[in-house]
Amino acid sequence: MIEIEALWHHYPTEEGTLRPAVQDISLRAESGEFIAVVGPSGCGKTTLLNVLAGLEPTQRGSVAVGGRAPAPGRRDVGYMLARDCLLPWNRAVDNAALGLEMHHVGRAERRRRATDMLGQVGLAGFEASYPAQLSQGMRQRVALARLFAAEPEFALLDEPFSALDAQSRVVVQDAFLKIWERRRSTVVLITHDLGEAITLADRVVVMSARPGRIKAVHQVELPRPRSAAALQADARFHAIYERIWADLQSEVQRAELERLPQSVGSEGS
Repeated sequence: MIEIEALWHHYPTEEGTLRPAVQDISLRAESGEFIAVVGPSGCGKTTLLNVLAGLEPTQRGSVAVGGRAPAPGRRDVGYMLARDCLLPWNRAVDNAALGLEMHHVGRAERRRRATDMLGQVGLAGFEASYPAQLSQGMRQRVALARLFAAEPEFALLDEPFSALDAQSRVVVQDAFLKIWERRRSTVVLITHDLGEAITLADRVVVMSARPGRIKAVHQVELPRPRSAAALQADARFHAIYERIWADLQSEVQRAELERLPQSVGSEGS
């Protein structure tokens, strides 16, 4: 499981002060649970994920992933970004096998697992293709195959579908769901897309405007297995959306107001 207790994180400013990114975050993800975190831009969502990945230090509070402190490069933790980050000189099968190669899995075994996973994300027959020969949606599916080929116990996802157009996003989300529902790794997803959060997650965590705090946690009471396409016509999906948006909307508006130049905010006062 993932356990976060009273986490605070700050960044230094040019003025020599500390700017809080997240403030007093406490959150627990059970084994096999899928949690999505939503909130306005700049509220510390990616900071939270980077702490879980061991890419940022735990400055104050406590964090445990699978009972251990976060650390970069752990075999049981996978990290997927908004961009596919494929190596342009590698074929699809070698890009999908990259995580296995870094963990010193033998060549034959990693190619077998990478080839199998490419088939599961709908890219059978494209194993020998280079990234430049693939569409953005196909490249993101290669990145998805790379994540799952390594069979991580924990998956940390930072807006992994945001670079896709609407149609490709639904296809890749459905491919992700089919694989995840068989493997049930513990997932923390960061996203700006509330519909995506509801489609994929068991719980949706709403964060406040900066400094990020947990404002609300919503249970997504939709049966599994799910289909991203089918949920668009489900009245329960839209009811959950409206309920969560009621919490999120005011934080998004507050964040936008805080980004306005001071002179704009003072006009007419």
